[in-house]
Amino acid sequence: MKFIRRLKKNRAIKSYVKRLPGLLAKDYGRSAHYRPLQIKRTIERAGLDPIYSCFAIAMFSGLDDFIQYHTDIGET
Repeated sequence: MKFIRRLKKNRAIKSYVKRLPGLLAKDYGRSAHYRPLQIKRTIERAGLDPIYSCFAIAMFSGLDDFIQYHTDIGET
């Protein structure tokens, strides 16, 4: 079971790395960082796996936005 979960996570992260930069730039213009809500909306519109979106937010948002997002959803 762990193997399948790890495989799904790795597949989702790879799709974020490959597809999200172009999709985010298309949706919101080129930027060094995007807001967590922008990232989540782009993931949903593109049909990417939303379960691991916290990894995408860590990759494409600023540190302060990432910390605030996790505080808002109750994670540490």
